[in-house]
Amino acid sequence: MPTFTELAKNLDSEDMLQWLRHFPEDVKRGEQRTRDNLADATWLNKKWRGLVCLGMGGSGSGGDHLAQLAIEEGNLPVISLHDMRIPEWIDDDWLIVATSHSGMTQEVIDATQQVIERKLPIIAITSGGTLESMLKGVTQHQIIPIEGSRPPRTCFGEILACMVTLGRHTGVLGDDSTTSEERRVWLSQEMEKHDLVKNGRNDVASLARTIAGAPIATLAPTSLAPTAYRFRCQVNENAGTFVRNAVLPEAHHNEIVAWGEVNDDVPQQAVLFFEQTELSTVMQQRMSWTIEKGVRTPCMWRLLLEGNTQYDRYLHGAIISDWLSFAIALLRGKDPSAIDPILELKAYLNSEIP
Repeated sequence: MPTFTELAKNLDSEDMLQWLRHFPEDVKRGEQRTRDNLADATWLNKKWRGLVCLGMGGSGSGGDHLAQLAIEEGNLPVISLHDMRIPEWIDDDWLIVATSHSGMTQEVIDATQQVIERKLPIIAITSGGTLESMLKGVTQHQIIPIEGSRPPRTCFGEILACMVTLGRHTGVLGDDSTTSEERRVWLSQEMEKHDLVKNGRNDVASLARTIAGAPIATLAPTSLAPTAYRFRCQVNENAGTFVRNAVLPEAHHNEIVAWGEVNDDVPQQAVLFFEQTELSTVMQQRMSWTIEKGVRTPCMWRLLLEGNTQYDRYLHGAIISDWLSFAIALLRGKDPSAIDPILELKAYLNSEIP
């Protein structure tokens, strides 16, 4: 059986491996750049009704996580939109946050054009492109620059760090008790633990070898739903295969019936439970019952997201998701960087369609 080192050498055409290893530095850079770029934006010093995040794919996932953080511990609402339009009821008391790694995401550009036409305040998190250039001359706008020239889905650490730091700056979230350097050191230690090229016998490597050929399903509490959904997207893109998501407690009102029936496909499912120690007693009871009695498959694993805060647990979950999806891709014989259908669709949309 080939090692992960051999598989990465033969399959990883754009060196996805190096970008995975940059994650701790990406997070630190995102926090610092956001603080630096917002320091003189005095127009942000007002009482906002909330934030509206625009983004697609990996760029949009940061908005999903910030929106859930606002539910868990925030002071203001955050709405995460994956679309090309702005609701009519959004006015200039809402702060728009448009995120596009390349600055060329068509849905974000279309939505941002509406923002400009309606004279709404906007923050853009981008490496440049059309998104940055179209905001020149807009009075209430600010650019938070992120690193370009890399696969967008490898920038999640930096994007989430930008969004959470922006959330603290605007009063959505409270102050951070951990410094950026302290967080980088901790994340670096976690990165070493999960690096399956350096350690082909770690837990992620073992799990990947077990589930790479199976249909995968995830179950997560609402608090971790964004992380489970991002894992699904990472497996979709990196490994080119499907993942089914379910969220508790909602799944206890529908999908749990299917798991409890004698369905031919249930024993074949590899089920991953996303968990954290900081769950309510009721939610922990629901998770325990689902694991012990609700899901009738022998192929179950529990992924414990660690960290002192929910933000840290999201970052830890991203490390697990990135390495696990990377490993599944290699074991399935797929280049984790290859996204041909997405590129074909973009070429089609940019062509003269009859």
